[in-house]
Amino acid sequence: YEALSYEWGDPQKECIILLTNESHISITRSLYNALRDLRDQKLPRLLWADGICIHQDDIEERQKQVSIMGVIYSKAYRVLTCTGPERDSSTIAIDFAYELLRK
Repeated sequence: YEALSYEWGDPQKECIILLTNESHISITRSLYNALRDLRDQKLPRLLWADGICIHQDDIEERQKQVSIMGVIYSKAYRVLTCTGPERDSSTIAIDFAYELLRK
């Protein structure tokens, strides 16, 4: 699986996505945008995202899951990061980080 780290943004769950078993789930706009941007129209992907994989309304479960998130991310094939839409010249910072990685 690939683990998704994304900007939380507004906590309101205003978007609905359809799951593979024909059920649906409400998610935040920021998670929706991240999933939309990462979606491959031709190939399926197995993603872990806390906003879907952790029952956010169950405080006890959420605390348990948050305590093992380091393990979840470390066991992932890859960790994807979505920082949200560009603002305050954030593209400049991303470009700079990319240049540092290339050196």
